[in-house]
Amino acid sequence: MPLTFSAHKEARLKDLIVLTADKTMASTIDVILSERRKSLGIRSIEFTIAQHIQHDPGCRIRAVQRLKGHRDSHRYALVMFDKIGCGKESDAREEIQNEVEQDLHGGGWAERAKVIVIEPELEAWVFNRSP
Repeated sequence: MPLTFSAHKEARLKDLIVLTADKTMASTIDVILSERRKSLGIRSIEFTIAQHIQHDPGCRIRAVQRLKGHRDSHRYALVMFDKIGCGKESDAREEIQNEVEQDLHGGGWAERAKVIVIEPELEAWVFNRSP
């Protein structure tokens, strides 16, 4: 049976686009998904990592716009940014995550997008001496 156009399109999709607030997050995600994936039990995936030029507030406010061109080329999206510096420090982390996820869902990602708001900042987790 010949493949239909939609099947060809599906075959070309990358698994994940990750939008990060900065280079540190981008590097961390790259290491996790490429070098550490086996030890974490993550299968090999095709992914793209993008950074928002407006860092944490850009990820919070403009993730939909930044990821718009990737809706048809990636199955899933993940947005990561720090709570400190995002412009809504007085809100609960969960509220910020839900707000951005709702924006993404309404912006064409439906149930294919998740948001991680890091509290405290990623650097506090990465450089912590605790195993």
